[in-house]
Amino acid sequence: MNYIFIISQPRAGSTLLQRMLHEHSQIATVAEPWFLLPALEGDFELKVIQNNKYGSKTANYAINEFVNSNYNKNHQIKSYLNFYKSICTEITINQSKKIFLDKTPRYYHIIDKIIETFPKAKVIILTRNPLDVFNSILNTFVKKKYGLLVQYTEDLFLAPKLLSDGINHPNTYHIKYENLISNQKNELVTLCKYLNIDFEEKIMQIRHNKSWVFGDPNMNELKTVDKTKIDNWLDGLTPQKWRFFNDYIYTREAKFHNNLGYDIEKYQLLLKKNKPNFFNLLFTIKLNFYLSTFSTLILCPLQKKIRWYRKKIINFWI
Repeated sequence: MNYIFIISQPRAGSTLLQRMLHEHSQIATVAEPWFLLPALEGDFELKVIQNNKYGSKTANYAINEFVNSNYNKNHQIKSYLNFYKSICTEITINQSKKIFLDKTPRYYHIIDKIIETFPKAKVIILTRNPLDVFNSILNTFVKKKYGLLVQYTEDLFLAPKLLSDGINHPNTYHIKYENLISNQKNELVTLCKYLNIDFEEKIMQIRHNKSWVFGDPNMNELKTVDKTKIDNWLDGLTPQKWRFFNDYIYTREAKFHNNLGYDIEKYQLLLKKNKPNFFNLLFTIKLNFYLSTFSTLILCPLQKKIRWYRKKIINFWI
């Protein structure tokens, strides 16, 4: 059986591309498996659900002791991979298709291992304007609980480097989200050639599948490709968001976005042009603070008070 992998940062449009490809007559898929992250890293630990009939705690300990004493790490990984492949095969058969598509954005951690383990697989690396990604993470996952940003440190800073390395591999195919939604048919035709499948018009449609737990929650409401999602980080640009974006785009890691085809200087100029005034920036907090443990313990509880004082001072001066 053949495999396709879609790898990206979270909030880069992977769910959209996945649902398009799922419409193809040969491609089967389900939400986000995540399975290969612990499988290829050897991080699995078997867990028995609570059952007082035979003592689940004792069973957990005994089973893991049994597995770890009878297999070395390579044998364990091989066993997990066989299990993964058997599930993929079953899903593909149930959907009456031939190719299994695994869309798990954080596979950026293991791009090399996936290519080594599945040498015949097609690996799609999807990228998006870094500020749109950041903005979408804020709007979808973080909202105004900025202390949660620490959970996305690797998505924002490590992923661009690993994706940049990945697009240079001959076994991968790089597609930009902006090109996908602005020139949909041409991009999908070219992508199908890479996947060695015929282009089918129906993959330009978006199918709703509310049974999927993981992936973009907004996809269930989307009926057509929304072309306004290009460079929409400027919409609703608050002083605190401006501070985040400005700090982010001047980090050392920002150079990797240039390698991915995004002009960092362009975003720096746009940020300079849209810089809030002094009083609006007075109570904003640097990105580095929110990416620290300190932010989780101290800044999060103070956020409401910070916003309250900021509004009072701005209203006083205005």
